[in-house]
Amino acid sequence: NENWNGEKLLSQVKNAIEIFEQMHPGCIEIWVFDNVTSHTIMIPNALVAARIYLNLYSKQPKMRNTIWNGKIQTINNSISG
Repeated sequence: NENWNGEKLLSQVKNAIEIFEQMHPGCIEIWVFDNVTSHTIMIPNALVAARIYLNLYSKQPKMRNTIWNGKIQTINNSISG
């Protein structure tokens, strides 16, 4: 459906979480998604490989750091030289 998008999914999930927590206080909830719509929901500066330009001298988007194996990983390096 072309009218369905990540923002609408996120809104619906937030509503579902509130309902679950009211109906089952103290229970642990697990939400699993396996669809394309849920893969489009992320913060604007998320570390996303598709946003990285192949030409290192092009203006690169500033992306959020992440942690991998307990170490901070950054993609926001500057070119020197």
